[in-house]
Amino acid sequence: MKRSAALVLALLTVGSLPVAQADNIRVTFAGTISQTNPGPLQPGAAFSGGFIIDVGVERTGTSIFTWPGAVTDFRLQAGDVLITANAGRYRQFGGGFIDGNFTNPGAVIDPLVIPDPVNEGSDFVLTGISWDWRTSFPEGPGNLLEEAALGDFGFRRIDLSWANPSASVIQRGTVLSSFSELTFTVIPLPAAAWLFISGLGLLAMFRRRASRAA
Repeated sequence: MKRSAALVLALLTVGSLPVAQADNIRVTFAGTISQTNPGPLQPGAAFSGGFIIDVGVERTGTSIFTWPGAVTDFRLQAGDVLITANAGRYRQFGGGFIDGNFTNPGAVIDPLVIPDPVNEGSDFVLTGISWDWRTSFPEGPGNLLEEAALGDFGFRRIDLSWANPSASVIQRGTVLSSFSELTFTVIPLPAAAWLFISGLGLLAMFRRRASRAA
């Protein structure tokens, strides 16, 4: 009975305990597709999209900070074409260089096939997504990204790679470099969620103590 009362009291008061919180970062972007090498997409058409950086993923590296699998919910809409992917890699290094891709183990690019309008019977198959943005922010893991804006980046680029047996090298690459929007915003985890997570931790602790006592 005493143990049950202590557990109830702990769960009721867990909100007053200090809990380490790490907020994810939502990245959004928009612009127009390059006129020079749009790949199978419509040149000059608008694109928009974004993804989420999961800052809870453990960082690797010392001079180049890498978060493998930290990029989730990637979406890019260009006309009637929708590109989605998950579990991509995010990196930050060299005094403001930010890049990422979906080539790390475990990354997923949802299958996308676009018929080749020139070579009948050939298809463009999406094989890769990467991005490269450069800013004046100092080197550091996720340093100040939540305060970044389009004007802070002197170089902005998203690359899509396609496989096509009939297309030229230029036709098999889509460059998105004309941006009208690039934002980084914090996504706070609701306090109720931290309360629930903390409560589960305390519950597990009391169960372990109870099993040892038995």
